[in-house]
Amino acid sequence: EGEAVFAIGPEHTNGIQVSVGPLVVIDRGTVFNVSTGPGIYRVSVAEGAVDVMIEQQRYEVRAGQLATFESEGR
Repeated sequence: EGEAVFAIGPEHTNGIQVSVGPLVVIDRGTVFNVSTGPGIYRVSVAEGAVDVMIEQQRYEVRAGQLATFESEGR
């Protein structure tokens, strides 16, 4: 369980990847937050947008949105 805020500058045009449990968050110059609990992963975006990969699915999360993902056994 935990939480982290990431502020990635626009100079990272190729993006960076942040792995959290089964999630991979792909960022290209945004501000976003990742929090976790037992089997729950939340990604919120303050500026810009990120892509979230989980179980071979890709989801876009935009500024002002909160996405919640569940994953058993991780």
